[in-house]
Amino acid sequence: MLYIHDRTDEKGLKYIKFVDEYFNEHWQTVIKADNARMIMKKIDKVKKFTDDTMTTPFGTTVYTNLSTGCKTLLLANYSSRLLLDMRNVGNDVMRLAEELCDEDENYDLHFYPPDSYLVQTDAKIWFGGKIMDSKQAMNKYFDTLEAKCDT
Repeated sequence: MLYIHDRTDEKGLKYIKFVDEYFNEHWQTVIKADNARMIMKKIDKVKKFTDDTMTTPFGTTVYTNLSTGCKTLLLANYSSRLLLDMRNVGNDVMRLAEELCDEDENYDLHFYPPDSYLVQTDAKIWFGGKIMDSKQAMNKYFDTLEAKCDT
């Protein structure tokens, strides 16, 4: 399930605000998790992998040069006990996160929402104490939050 939290102090979860720094400290373990290569291929278009480098459309580089969005989803994939700040990732990352949760009901990802996040699929999502099944309900919920912030 995809969990969207409206606070950063959730019990049992470690909030990661600085995703790049956290990933850069743990990348050697994170890139070995199930689905990690698939995530890197889909998000950053990685074509070739070695233990220390990868080849992208921009050339061969190290794993710490992955995009912030890719790093965020890799960390979420690596540990279901991390609550990751998603304010600096694109819609492609959120769509893939939803797809991963749709495919496996035991797959849990925990995010602190980006400012303009809109649900793209009909994934089951936990937010604000409610499980929401439709993108319309979730989008309405975020519109309500946005309206409160504007007043």
